[in-house]
Amino acid sequence: MASTNKTSKGLNAWLPTDLPAMDDFNTDNQVASENALWKDDYDPTGAVAAAGGIPAYQAANGMKKSDYDPAGAVATAGGIPAFALSKSGLAQVTGTATDNAMSQKAATDAFVENSHVGVGLWTGSWTSGNIAVPGISNYSQFSVATNLGDGVATLLGSNFRFMGNYATDSRITVASLDATLSGNTLTWKNGYGIQLLPSATSLSAKQPLTVAGIYGII
Repeated sequence: MASTNKTSKGLNAWLPTDLPAMDDFNTDNQVASENALWKDDYDPTGAVAAAGGIPAYQAANGMKKSDYDPAGAVATAGGIPAFALSKSGLAQVTGTATDNAMSQKAATDAFVENSHVGVGLWTGSWTSGNIAVPGISNYSQFSVATNLGDGVATLLGSNFRFMGNYATDSRITVASLDATLSGNTLTWKNGYGIQLLPSATSLSAKQPLTVAGIYGII
């Protein structure tokens, strides 16, 4: 028999004395299916939406089916939902997995090129005096190649400061450079390297430092 009591949605609420029957469960399943929260508010197909194929929740909040439709079935262009297009400027890439991978690489390469990441600003042999580095003022972080190992330099105001190091089984080498910038001209102030042997208790004598390349990072 049906339950003595019912929930607000019409589901059975049995008492210990009630005797459930199969029809009771079938009725509960039908009520749950017809009144489930997801069906009205979140149904991605918009099957029971109030208007225009838009689920009630999205319609009430001013959203359109093209804003969220994962299949892009009603997108305005290129199979990309309108919301994605308006927020990110995305464009659909169609084709094989190889085509898409190549497109992603091209996008990455374009980003690097357009943002000037890793651009070579100067190469040569700098041990003292001045060098002109066109475009140096466009960056604050640099990759610097030297005879004592590569490292990173930072431009703080007019101060260009580099630190690099590397290690082998026999020694650790650390190099440092302090220079000043005026316009696009770097002026060497101090720069050298030192070595530490694992068996030694003191540092080696200064090692001559030669800068071979400066590359802009950010």
